[in-house]
Amino acid sequence: MASEEEINLLVIVVDVNPIWWGQQAQRTTELTLSKCLDAVMVLGNSHMAMSRTNKLSVIASHFEDSHFLYPGKSWRMGDSCGDDASSSGDGKYELLAVANNLIAEEIRKVMSKNVY
Repeated sequence: MASEEEINLLVIVVDVNPIWWGQQAQRTTELTLSKCLDAVMVLGNSHMAMSRTNKLSVIASHFEDSHFLYPGKSWRMGDSCGDDASSSGDGKYELLAVANNLIAEEIRKVMSKNVY
Protein backbone atom coordinates (compact mmCIF):
# COMPACT_ATOMS: atom_id res chain seq x y z
CA MET A 1 0.00 0.00 0.00
CA ALA A 2 1.29 3.48 -0.84
CA SER A 3 2.37 5.68 2.03
CA GLU A 4 0.62 9.00 2.66
CA GLU A 5 3.71 11.00 1.68
CA GLU A 6 4.32 9.15 -1.60
CA ILE A 7 4.01 11.45 -4.61
CA ASN A 8 2.00 10.12 -7.55
CA LEU A 9 2.21 11.93 -10.88
CA LEU A 10 -0.53 11.46 -13.46
CA VAL A 11 0.50 12.55 -16.96
CA ILE A 12 -2.31 12.99 -19.50
CA VAL A 13 -1.49 13.56 -23.17
CA VAL A 14 -4.38 14.95 -25.24
CA ASP A 15 -4.26 14.87 -29.04
CA VAL A 16 -5.54 18.30 -30.12
CA ASN A 17 -4.84 17.91 -33.84
CA PRO A 18 -7.36 20.32 -35.40
CA ILE A 19 -7.54 18.30 -38.63
CA TRP A 20 -8.63 15.13 -36.83
CA TRP A 21 -11.06 16.97 -34.55
CA GLY A 22 -12.51 18.81 -37.57
CA GLN A 23 -13.08 15.53 -39.40
CA GLN A 24 -14.59 14.02 -36.28
CA ALA A 25 -17.00 16.95 -35.94
CA GLN A 26 -18.24 16.36 -39.49
CA ARG A 27 -18.92 12.67 -38.76
CA THR A 28 -20.64 12.98 -35.40
CA THR A 29 -21.34 15.61 -32.77
CA GLU A 30 -21.19 13.11 -29.91
CA LEU A 31 -17.41 13.31 -29.48
CA THR A 32 -16.00 16.82 -29.39
CA LEU A 33 -12.72 18.29 -28.19
CA SER A 34 -14.65 20.20 -25.53
CA LYS A 35 -16.20 17.00 -24.14
CA CYS A 36 -12.82 15.27 -24.26
CA LEU A 37 -11.18 18.10 -22.30
CA ASP A 38 -14.03 18.04 -19.78
CA ALA A 39 -13.35 14.33 -19.22
CA VAL A 40 -9.61 15.00 -18.88
CA MET A 41 -10.30 17.66 -16.23
CA VAL A 42 -12.62 15.31 -14.32
CA LEU A 43 -9.92 12.62 -14.34
CA GLY A 44 -7.24 15.11 -13.29
CA ASN A 45 -9.43 16.58 -10.56
CA SER A 46 -10.22 13.11 -9.22
CA HIS A 47 -6.54 12.21 -9.11
CA MET A 48 -5.57 15.41 -7.29
CA ALA A 49 -8.48 15.16 -4.85
CA MET A 50 -7.49 11.64 -3.77
CA SER A 51 -4.35 12.83 -1.96
CA ARG A 52 -2.64 16.14 -1.29
CA THR A 53 0.61 14.64 -2.61
CA ASN A 54 -0.86 13.66 -5.99
CA LYS A 55 0.42 15.75 -8.91
CA LEU A 56 -0.92 16.31 -12.41
CA SER A 57 0.60 17.15 -15.76
CA VAL A 58 -1.49 17.69 -18.90
CA ILE A 59 0.19 17.89 -22.31
CA ALA A 60 -1.47 18.86 -25.59
CA SER A 61 -0.09 17.09 -28.63
CA HIS A 62 -0.59 19.30 -31.68
CA PHE A 63 0.25 18.18 -35.22
CA GLU A 64 3.56 20.08 -35.23
CA ASP A 65 4.55 20.25 -31.56
CA SER A 66 3.37 19.74 -28.01
CA HIS A 67 2.53 22.11 -25.16
CA PHE A 68 2.27 21.78 -21.40
CA LEU A 69 -1.27 22.77 -20.51
CA TYR A 70 -0.74 22.17 -16.81
CA PRO A 71 1.40 23.15 -15.10
CA GLY A 72 1.87 26.09 -17.43
CA LYS A 73 4.94 28.21 -18.06
CA SER A 74 3.83 30.79 -15.49
CA TRP A 75 3.31 28.20 -12.73
CA ARG A 76 5.89 28.21 -9.94
CA MET A 77 6.16 26.19 -6.75
CA GLY A 78 4.44 28.16 -4.00
CA ASP A 79 1.88 29.85 -6.26
CA SER A 80 -1.82 29.53 -5.51
CA CYS A 81 -1.81 26.11 -7.20
CA GLY A 82 0.90 24.74 -4.92
CA ASP A 83 0.67 22.19 -2.11
CA ASP A 84 -1.01 24.49 0.40
CA ALA A 85 -4.18 25.04 -1.62
CA SER A 86 -7.31 25.27 0.46
CA SER A 87 -11.01 25.72 -0.04
CA SER A 88 -11.97 28.91 -1.81
CA GLY A 89 -14.90 31.08 -0.82
CA ASP A 90 -17.35 29.18 -3.02
CA GLY A 91 -16.43 25.79 -1.54
CA LYS A 92 -14.33 24.56 -4.48
CA TYR A 93 -10.97 23.01 -3.81
CA GLU A 94 -8.64 25.82 -4.90
CA LEU A 95 -6.10 23.57 -6.62
CA LEU A 96 -8.78 22.03 -8.83
CA ALA A 97 -10.18 25.41 -9.85
CA VAL A 98 -6.71 26.75 -10.66
CA ALA A 99 -5.83 23.64 -12.68
CA ASN A 100 -9.10 23.79 -14.66
CA ASN A 101 -8.63 27.49 -15.43
CA LEU A 102 -5.00 27.02 -16.50
CA ILE A 103 -5.84 24.06 -18.74
CA ALA A 104 -8.71 25.96 -20.39
CA GLU A 105 -6.54 29.06 -20.92
CA GLU A 106 -3.61 27.09 -22.35
CA ILE A 107 -5.80 25.02 -24.70
CA ARG A 108 -7.29 28.26 -26.07
CA LYS A 109 -3.77 29.53 -26.76
CA VAL A 110 -2.76 26.31 -28.51
CA MET A 111 -5.88 26.13 -30.65
CA SER A 112 -5.86 29.82 -31.60
CA LYS A 113 -2.43 29.62 -33.23
CA ASN A 114 -2.51 30.00 -37.00
CA VAL A 115 -2.26 26.74 -38.94
CA TYR A 116 0.01 26.96 -41.99
